[in-house]
Amino acid sequence: MDIGLIVDRYQTAISNINRSVNVIIKQTIHTEMNTEQFSTLQYIERHRNCTNTEIAQAFAVGKSTVTAQLTKLYEKDFIQRTRNERDRRTVYLSTTPKGAELVKSIESKLYEEIGQNLDMFDQQEVLSFLSSLEKLSLLMAQKETAK
Repeated sequence: MDIGLIVDRYQTAISNINRSVNVIIKQTIHTEMNTEQFSTLQYIERHRNCTNTEIAQAFAVGKSTVTAQLTKLYEKDFIQRTRNERDRRTVYLSTTPKGAELVKSIESKLYEEIGQNLDMFDQQEVLSFLSSLEKLSLLMAQKETAK
């Protein structure tokens, strides 16, 4: 088993999937939003009143990267910022109705598009693939935590 070839195949597949998701996002909303911005908006929708630090940790990126994304999302009225009354340095993030609707719309389109592709596999293949991917994700997260 050539581990280099396996990792290359994995990276190529993930890259192709991300590119396809970017295309779906751009076709759905017709604005300048990339996968990372959508992922951030989706995270905020799913984790109401989260902070930029939590987002940076969840995506393993710097706070400055998150701040840049949040500024763009805020300027487009997709998120709102609420300061903590006790500690004004802490800012909680949540989606606006416009942002929540956008997440719902994009998710619906993604589910439809990805679902059509997953229909090409039998249920056991899909479940086996997801199980393996989740296992890899867990193993990598455990190694991250151990460092």
